[in-house]
Amino acid sequence: MNFKEGLDFDNVLIVPQLHNNTEFNSRSQISLISNSYFLNCVPVIASNMAVTGTFEVARVLSKHKMITALNKYYTLEDFKNNFSKDLNIIVSVGLNNNDEFFRIMEYYGDDIRWINLDVANGYMRKFRFFVKDIKKMYPKHIIIAGNVATPEGARTLVDYGADIVKVGIGNGSVCMTRHMTGCGYPQLQAIIECIGTDEDVYKIPVISDGGHKTPGDLVKAFVAGAVGVMTSSLFAGTKETGNILYGMSSHYAQKKFNSYGKYKASEGKVVQNISNFLGENLEDVCCQILGGLASGVSYCGETDLNNIIGRRNFIVSRSQIYNNFWNK
Repeated sequence: MNFKEGLDFDNVLIVPQLHNNTEFNSRSQISLISNSYFLNCVPVIASNMAVTGTFEVARVLSKHKMITALNKYYTLEDFKNNFSKDLNIIVSVGLNNNDEFFRIMEYYGDDIRWINLDVANGYMRKFRFFVKDIKKMYPKHIIIAGNVATPEGARTLVDYGADIVKVGIGNGSVCMTRHMTGCGYPQLQAIIECIGTDEDVYKIPVISDGGHKTPGDLVKAFVAGAVGVMTSSLFAGTKETGNILYGMSSHYAQKKFNSYGKYKASEGKVVQNISNFLGENLEDVCCQILGGLASGVSYCGETDLNNIIGRRNFIVSRSQIYNNFWNK
């Protein structure tokens, strides 16, 4: 038997650091713009859930240079009615029923920077060859692939063509994978281990996908080494996203998008009548998230988000208790 302990966001705090910049006196001086895979954008991504991965969300987030991973149920006609070069969007596609994706890429591919290859179980043999095929078809695009939660899974996807690996199994706010399957990995631990160490031949770029309850958790993900963070719960519960959030493998989603099968267990739940603790409007939520990120960067002793990525200056604090903001 192999047992080990793994840490999650709730188990640690970031240790504050002294500033060496004598000119710094306000978090308004903080830069949150990525200088790597999400160049000229804030690497905070609304996940490709049905309620957050929408053009409506993208229009708001893009004003703040944040990114939206569109859900994979949009058609070419939807793109023709909504697409704009001013939107920071990621196009998502799964293993099955992806004809519309290829039509969209044929029409808009030159204006799209990122492709999100999205499955719940990124360990499937079929998926890694799918990653290889898509990278061969679109070599100039940044390919994001997942989800996995272990170094072996992350390295395999990179070996097959992924530029960024999406990390997170069973940690989402409406995900029931851990309850239904018993499988998963603490999110903070998964980020750190999937990236690798300085002794590795190469370190793996990862997106932390899910498990972020507060803007502070986003900061922790960056300090752990993630090049991007993806969340649905922090954007849900606003006027633009509605007061319902559901897992994409829930019975609700399976029936809504005609993906229900006889032996397909529901690994997601539905949360209704939710409200966002950061604000009623998505605009307010964006400002709160950006404010928390900027303040977090400043507490790390830096003025640039890029400089805190991979710092890993954590201290274990098991006494932290987060409120369930949706069920006060």
